[in-house]
Amino acid sequence: MTTAQEDFRIDLVIAERLRAYRSEKQHAKVEPNREPLLFGLDLPARVDCMSPVSAFVAEAAQRRGLDATSASILELAIYEACVNVVEHAYKFDASRRFRLDILEEDDRLTFQIVSGGEPLDPGRLRDRPAGAEPVTHRGGRGLGLQIILRAM
Repeated sequence: MTTAQEDFRIDLVIAERLRAYRSEKQHAKVEPNREPLLFGLDLPARVDCMSPVSAFVAEAAQRRGLDATSASILELAIYEACVNVVEHAYKFDASRRFRLDILEEDDRLTFQIVSGGEPLDPGRLRDRPAGAEPVTHRGGRGLGLQIILRAM
């Protein structure tokens, strides 16, 4: 299968999942103790296949009633996290796949990226203290984690 055919197939799968998500949300009864909804998006570890991530996150944000600015910030953070999986966990190995799950509960949306790649060092998840010296980055690289931490 060519890259264009694979991309088209991926877009069709994502469109179908978005339709199912919309349908489920429209027909869901509001019950106080209902099970949270979980939706997943299976993606190849390729940066050029990340556009569906934004559409998937935007749909979830819209369903939850986020304003446009908050939705854009959320999209950016999740997109960046997914690109980090491709780059750092999988080292651009396009044969690998990962999953983006969205768990929708009454008071929150939870995004979870599931991969079998190299894990992130938990020490890197600590935000920099106020007033700390700025981190120097080479050629605009290395800002993704800070973008995610600030956005979320």
